[in-house]
Amino acid sequence: APWCGHSKKMAPEFARMANDGDYPNVLFGRIDMSVNVASAKKYDVKHFPTLRFFRHGASFGEYDGSREIAAIKAYVHHASRHGVKVFPSKDVFNGFLNNAEF
Repeated sequence: APWCGHSKKMAPEFARMANDGDYPNVLFGRIDMSVNVASAKKYDVKHFPTLRFFRHGASFGEYDGSREIAAIKAYVHHASRHGVKVFPSKDVFNGFLNNAEF
């Protein structure tokens, strides 16, 4: 949510993680759940930010640890070694988002 202080604080670090090359098999994305209410309900989003992981089009985990970037990086590293869905391109990822029932 763009008004959320924690989301605002995390956004630059999240963008760095998405672009720094440390996670070549992970695509990062953001959805404003304050606007996408159906998605928020489907995935039981109760707080912002919420970090959720998908594999084969299905949610398989929500990060509920520290909001410190080092802890988030460690979790993403761990999760990416265990079958995070890999999208070959941003277009394929966008297609997934457009066709998924969020």
